[in-house]
Amino acid sequence: VMARSKVWLAFIYERLEGDYRTCRKIIESISLQEDVYFNLGVEVWKGALLGNEGKFTEAEAHLLRLADQIEKENYDWYLLFSTRVSLCSIYLGTHQPAKASGYYTAAEKLLEGGPHAFSKRSLIWLQERFVSERLSGQVPAGSLAEWR
Repeated sequence: VMARSKVWLAFIYERLEGDYRTCRKIIESISLQEDVYFNLGVEVWKGALLGNEGKFTEAEAHLLRLADQIEKENYDWYLLFSTRVSLCSIYLGTHQPAKASGYYTAAEKLLEGGPHAFSKRSLIWLQERFVSERLSGQVPAGSLAEWR
């Protein structure tokens, strides 16, 4: 229960306060749990935080390793979705629109046929990042306009 409470607290610091330093401290304080899925989710978050901190090479390596593990072991779709969203964000941050577009499209495909509202908001956020990075012409074609 404490580990899951820490995740919510970290979420508040990251998303609502924009305080990545405090978020990292909270995430790093979470001990390994018996739930492998939960542990992998924390690892995905650590990779995303590396990207938010501008450590793009380290973040990319961490997230690619996780994506490979998640795909090979066939974990829940949301772990793979989160990893792909984080990789897309990193590639936008390093001005690699072709790679960003590929991960965006791969993440979007995981949402086909479902009502995943929170996940769709993540893709809308990525579309806005494409625009803010002045890459609006490279936003992958998709159905997100219908979700707004």
